[in-house]
Amino acid sequence: MASTRSPSDCATPPQSLGNLVEATPAVFAGAVFALFGLGLLVWTAVRARHRRPVYEGAAPGRSATVAASVAVASLALGLWCFSRV
Repeated sequence: MASTRSPSDCATPPQSLGNLVEATPAVFAGAVFALFGLGLLVWTAVRARHRRPVYEGAAPGRSATVAASVAVASLALGLWCFSRV
């Protein structure tokens, strides 16, 4: 029995492959932002717990606040990227 597919059907990727190709950059970016944010948040918490400045030459409280804000923003951006999948 002959196949009913035309040659042009072979050039079109299946729908699931198209979704995978579009989702891969979002997953990668989400993972990068989430890992960076988590690492920065843990590092900031450890430095603040030892009463050490997070950023040399800055006040410990202010540098911890700025670093924690950047970490939370990075985590939020990572979650936003994951929501786009």
